[in-house]
Amino acid sequence: MQLVLFLVPTVLVACGSSTNNYYAVASDAGSQDSASRLGPACTAYLTCCGQIAGSQPQVAAACDSAKHSIDDGLAQSASASTFEASCEAGLNAAKTAGYCSESTDGGHPSEGGNLADACDHGTCQSCGGTNGPCACTQPSDCGALLTCVSSRCTSSADVCKYDSDCGGGVCVSGRCEDACATGSCAGDDTCVKGGCEKNLTGSSCTSNAECSATTPFCVARHCTAACTNTQPCGPGDYCDQGACAPDTRVKRNCQIDTQCNTAGGEKCNQGLCKYPCTDDTLCSQIDLRIRSCGLDKVCRSYSEAHPQCTAMADCPIGKDCVGNVCR
Repeated sequence: MQLVLFLVPTVLVACGSSTNNYYAVASDAGSQDSASRLGPACTAYLTCCGQIAGSQPQVAAACDSAKHSIDDGLAQSASASTFEASCEAGLNAAKTAGYCSESTDGGHPSEGGNLADACDHGTCQSCGGTNGPCACTQPSDCGALLTCVSSRCTSSADVCKYDSDCGGGVCVSGRCEDACATGSCAGDDTCVKGGCEKNLTGSSCTSNAECSATTPFCVARHCTAACTNTQPCGPGDYCDQGACAPDTRVKRNCQIDTQCNTAGGEKCNQGLCKYPCTDDTLCSQIDLRIRSCGLDKVCRSYSEAHPQCTAMADCPIGKDCVGNVCR
């Protein structure tokens, strides 16, 4: 299987310009999507590609093309080693041309996340790796394998698209939240557009410099605690690139087919038990609640198979994507 790699010269944008850029691509090594199966050369190459694309957004399409080539190959059961030689050649070409430092090893994969340097409100701030997630205001602020959710760049593998990603909850603009009616949320959480939104208790901030030693990272405009594999976060939070953040990740329920209802035909699809399908008729025979065969060829509810949106970026400004409808 041939992988076509791209290399485009770049001029890095200095911190303090009007553009909020950072350069990060490598993903959470603990995720269950293709990111967790990348070999070291491809992890480094995609990080390098993201560094270049960070200052020249027109290169992002080429980076995405390389990533999709890898994703397609892995989906067809190709080994990660299949792509390593091509990725190594692309990375060496970039370094020979003077781009991408040795830091393109993806940071600290044991902690998840990506090393980067963000220009946030005119201040250069280290982020990713174990420095907390990088801030963002739009999808283009984040590198490949990352998505902008709740004003922070987080692993795309953790971001929901459908309610069925959320184990009985609701998907609100990429966040899995408990479903609610007005006033029915637990604790201090607030019911917003059908989902329980966690009220962040940390002091407000615009950069890490404004946070204290006990809550050193500015995440989603609030100071939050640091975390490691041996120093976990409190209930309801998880460790996102070294900083505690509300746990709104996809609620995966399988790693292999045998953890699903295999007798009924269910299979493990990207960490979720799903019924594969070829048409609506088959899905209707299984369960009328999932009567539609989605574009990804698994049985879904009608709203998931025919979504108005799957992310906030699909909706008009000021609206969220809630249950695949802009609200």
